[in-house]
Amino acid sequence: MSGHAVNCQRIKMRDAEECYKMIEKDIKEKYPELELCPIGSFGKKAPDAETGDIDIAVVIDSKEELKEILEKSLGAYIVEMNMNTTPKVMSIGYFYEYLYDNMKNPENLIVQVDFMLVNNIDWAKWRFQSPDLKNGESKYKADPKVFLQSYMVSAIPLDMPIEYFEDGETVHIKYKYTLNQEGLIIQKLDYLGKRGKPVKNPTRELYKFVTNNPNEIMHLIFPNWIDKDMSTYFHSVEKLWESLHKYSSYGKDYIYDVEKRFYEDYVNNPRSECQLDPNDFPCTYYEVA
Repeated sequence: MSGHAVNCQRIKMRDAEECYKMIEKDIKEKYPELELCPIGSFGKKAPDAETGDIDIAVVIDSKEELKEILEKSLGAYIVEMNMNTTPKVMSIGYFYEYLYDNMKNPENLIVQVDFMLVNNIDWAKWRFQSPDLKNGESKYKADPKVFLQSYMVSAIPLDMPIEYFEDGETVHIKYKYTLNQEGLIIQKLDYLGKRGKPVKNPTRELYKFVTNNPNEIMHLIFPNWIDKDMSTYFHSVEKLWESLHKYSSYGKDYIYDVEKRFYEDYVNNPRSECQLDPNDFPCTYYEVA
């Protein structure tokens, strides 16, 4: 989910699953009301497959509160803590020596555990759900699907007025849909810089919370979809990409915008968490370099 945030090693999925059981048990013993669950590719890979981290969603308001909970419940097993992994994620290096009686290299028994702060567990499970990699549902884990969902949402035309600077052409304020850890929101983008001149990168602020219901969000992306329940579709990035070109009702410019951003920000980005095969993502309008 967050890359390399602490000093750790990769871990077999069977060991990751045992680690999560112990983490949940230790936390729940002291904080039984705390909501948490594994997300991402957890449990979606073969037992012998490796994973770089364990991703856990937790319903909590602040990192400071989470830090106190982790120190009191997992303190003996935390060898490192990074509170600044991302604005909504903090990471620990978790020492899982209890899985092995005969330790030759104990320094190899540290796994990165990423805790994502959310306000709704069901939303987090759907948003960051990985395809079933064990049964070949996808070649890729959740990360590219999450980004593609975000691009498809943010490109949806929003019927709200755009304000311009005095030249009548340069955008001053506009609004757009955005997905975050809380759900679907409308963001206000202000392109007025601190020196009173237009800037390329706007300041962003929450204008309105819309929903964290997966069906409502997917019906916004595909308004003409017949089935009422869409929460079980589109677990893979390949399926979502195919559906963008088959079922989108927003027109050519919309598809072009999504294609362009997905390729420029993810497919052609060497720093992307997953390296994608462009042959799996043919474009209709965007010319791939």
